[in-house]
Formats: sequence, C-alpha cells, structure tokens
Amino acid sequence: MKKLIVLSSLVIPMAVMAQTPENTIKYNWQGANGTARVQALGGASGALGGEISTLFSNPANIGFYKNSEAVISGGVNFLNNKSTFYGDSYNTKENRGFLGTTGLVFGRGRSQGRSGAFSVGVTQLANFNNQVTYFGHNNDGSSMADAFIADVKNHGGDRDQYGSDLAYKTYWINPTGGGNYSSPASAIAKTNGLFQDMDISTSGQINELAFGGGKQVSDRVYLGATVGIPMMKYDETRRYYEEDPTNNNDNDFKSASYNTKLMTNGEGFNIKLGALFNLSDRFRVGLAAHTPTWYSITQSFDANADVNTENLVKDGTDNGKAQIFAQPDHVLEFDYRIRTPYKVMGSATALFGDIYTPNATKGFITGDIEYIDYSASKYSVTHSQDRGTADEDVLKSTNSVIKNAYKGAVNVKLGTEVKFNTLAVRLGGAYFGGPYNDIIGEKGSMYQASGGLGYRGNGFFIDLAYVHNIKNDVDAPYRVEKPLAISPAEIKTTNSRLMLTLGVKL
Repeated sequence: MKKLIVLSSLVIPMAVMAQTPENTIKYNWQGANGTARVQALGGASGALGGEISTLFSNPANIGFYKNSEAVISGGVNFLNNKSTFYGDSYNTKENRGFLGTTGLVFGRGRSQGRSGAFSVGVTQLANFNNQVTYFGHNNDGSSMADAFIADVKNHGGDRDQYGSDLAYKTYWINPTGGGNYSSPASAIAKTNGLFQDMDISTSGQINELAFGGGKQVSDRVYLGATVGIPMMKYDETRRYYEEDPTNNNDNDFKSASYNTKLMTNGEGFNIKLGALFNLSDRFRVGLAAHTPTWYSITQSFDANADVNTENLVKDGTDNGKAQIFAQPDHVLEFDYRIRTPYKVMGSATALFGDIYTPNATKGFITGDIEYIDYSASKYSVTHSQDRGTADEDVLKSTNSVIKNAYKGAVNVKLGTEVKFNTLAVRLGGAYFGGPYNDIIGEKGSMYQASGGLGYRGNGFFIDLAYVHNIKNDVDAPYRVEKPLAISPAEIKTTNSRLMLTLGVKL
C-alpha cells in the first residue's frame, strides 16, 4: 500500500483545514448533471440539439428551440461508501433527494428562417450530503501529534490556536527546549502503532442559476452564451480519534481526539460560450469553453482537542486531570476567494434511422470529451469590513500544494437514444479522469453507467433515468513529513440515482 507522505514544501498549517486543497476537488470533481434524459445519456449533451441541460454545457444548442417549454427535474441519491484503512473496512449509507435541471426556455420561432431562444434554469452541480467512516491500526509509525509538531516547526515556532496550540494545551505535544516538541503519542506510534478512527459528515450543495441563449446564425452554425451564478453551501464535521493499542497505563498517553467544524457559504460567477456546427443532416459537432468560476467565500471554522494523558500531569497543572479538553476562545470567521478550473469540451452527434418522418423509428449516438485542469484552482484574499480575512501566506502555501498535487484530467461521456414513435430508450456511460498528480500516493477515478426511458406526448414529455456512479477516492486524517508516513483510506462510493423530468410545451 502506498504511504501518504508530504514534502516540507507541501505542508500547510493544520488550521488551513478550512481551506484545504482537497476542498477544491470536492467542489469541482463531480459527476454528470442535467435532466433525466441527459443523465440517461451519460451526461453527454454538448451536441444534443434542443435540450435545456445544454444551458450548462454548450448553450449554442438552445438555438435549436423554436417553441417555449417549462421543465422540472428531481430525484433521489442512494449512496453507499466502503472505506478501507490499514486492512479494516467499513460501510456507511446515505439517502437524499435532490433538485435536477429545472427551468424555462423561451423560443422565438423563426426569424428569416433561423431559430433562436433564451433560457433561464437552475441545476445542481454538486451534492455534498454524505457520511464516511474509516478506522484501523496505523503501523506506519505516525500520530496526528507529528503533524502538529511539524506545523509548529514550519511556522517559526508559532502555534496555531485552532490546531497545534490545542495539542499543546492538552499535552498531546510538549516542548523540549530550543523550539522543539515531542509527544508520548508519537513515541508509542513508532514502536507499536496507533489505533486511528475518522468520521466525516458533510452536507450542502452547489446549485447554479443560469441565464443564456442560443441563435442560429447561418444555415449550419449556432452560437450561444450563458452566464452562470453558482451558490455554494458546504458544511463538514471531522471527528478524529487515536488510541494507544498497548493497554499500558503508565506511558503518558491513552487516547486523543481532534474535532473540527467547517461551515462554508459562497456565490460565484462564470461564463460559458458555445458553438454548434451542422456538418450534414446526420452529423453535427460542438465546441464549448467554460471560464473558471470566481467564488466569494464566507467561512467559519472551529476545533477542539480532548486528550487522556494518564499519569503525565503530576504537578497539579490542570488539577492533575488525566483527561484534558481545550478549544479556542472564539470561532474563526473569515472571507476569501476561490478560482475554480476552466473547462473546454468537444462534442459530436450522429443521427441514424428515418430522421425525416415524424413518427418513424430513429435515433442518435452522442458524445462529449472534456478537459479540466484541477491544478489551476487558486485561493486568494479578500478584504471585509465585518469579518476576518484569510492569511495571504497561508493561501499561498495552499496554492502551492494545489499546483503540485493535482493535474489536468479528461472526461468522456457517451450516450445513445432510439425513439419508437413516442417512446424513447436510452443508454449511456461516462468516465471522469482522476485529479491527483500521484506524488503523495493519492489516486482517484469515477465511472458512470446509465439508462432510461422517455415519452413524448401531445404538448408534454416525461423522462426517467437510472444512474449508477462509482467513485474511487482517498482521504487521510493528517499530513506528515518524511520519514514518517500514513496510508490514506481508500473510499469507494457507489451512488445509485433515480431521476424524473417533467416538461410542458408552452
């Protein structure tokens, strides 16, 4: 098993858990979104034609609309997580409803023989409702205390009040002179390992409100643009626990816990530009570019530590208690900005069957290829009259980690639809490339298989989709410097999704 080790250039303060590099991946490495029709097609929509989901992928497709329509989508996620940490596995489940792509399209008919439309819609880009637990016997010789000690060392002896200072106040780490620290937990870890447990509870979502339109500018060319306003809410509670496995009651350490609570709210802005080319009656291609999203983030962060020191405290300090609790005197509140990665995509659709007769059997095969550079994510400072501002040096350290730890990735989405008069049958699949640069033992992948049915009646339509998504990711409770190491927990998330879309022609 690969060990998670981080060079000193990649170590960041423990309290920067509020702005970890991993959070940029949570915000951006997500599966396909869209209506039930698009979900059934593997998320492929960039050259689909008249479909409201294209407002969020390639808005040139909105130009296919001649008439108006209203669409509402929703569904249920059935999540199952299997976490493996030092050979121990654990399963958790989470079931939640969600809002799919919903909105209005205002068709303008044909002007001089060319169509065009305007659309307003909302879709869910990310759903953070989840519960992950992992535990095991870490035999790699490290404790979270080592991460706290490295934090103090790498920041000129200054202790972070939301991290290393809590460890100091609870005797998890102790000064030895000359700016150095040691820990009974670290000593035990080097000889006997430690039992470690992590529980992560997350909630929230990113919903994007979008305004855009498409226009047929020539017989075979369509152009479109969208302005997106994503709204983020992300809450995360992490409960970490480590314990001496030796049952020795006289080695100054029995157990320790470090708990954090992160609450994030933000709004952003982005632009999507697209073009669609009808190369023939049976084949069209699309190109689209998405700018980064520029988020303004408001965040609060709190933490506490609780340590059982056994017989370490003998001189009456803290009343000689074995169990010592510490927390900061206030919740950390501050603002900052995030710039997410840009995205470029190419799409193609090939039509087959009798495409010229309204009720005849016909269909298509469609696909998207996307490129996203996850290393381009970036934190930056903002200035607030009412709240604190994130430390610029801390954000620079985080950006350095992002640049080195992540990379660009390619996503591939494929789908097919066969329509029998008013009934459509759909199948799809997608692969989402992992964002990790594999320099710290982190790897990830995401796959999706889907299918669905659709019915087109007189002035209305109904679409149903089932999506099976498998995501392989990693998580570690802390980072340490060489020669210490910790093996990340391997987390396999299976998401079974049922989705329904209802639409009415206006």
